[in-house]
Amino acid sequence: MIALVASRSSACCKKRPTANSIVIGDKVSDIEMGRAVGALTFLVRTGYGAQFENEVAADYVVDDLATATESLRCLVTKARSVTSD
Repeated sequence: MIALVASRSSACCKKRPTANSIVIGDKVSDIEMGRAVGALTFLVRTGYGAQFENEVAADYVVDDLATATESLRCLVTKARSVTSD
């Protein structure tokens, strides 16, 4: 599980995901933890992810970490274009 914290205040010091976080994982527990704190969640099908795909409500389901990264890049680009309009 990867938890990325995107907070205005000292993000490098945060230990737990928050609503401003992105959680990327391959297990139900990863996604449930992310959803519990309001984080954006990605289930990757690599590792254990494929067997849990129908058991968990991730925001996004992707093939691998590279695809999750590309999806995040697209989301950030889209968000930036919306805020600059």
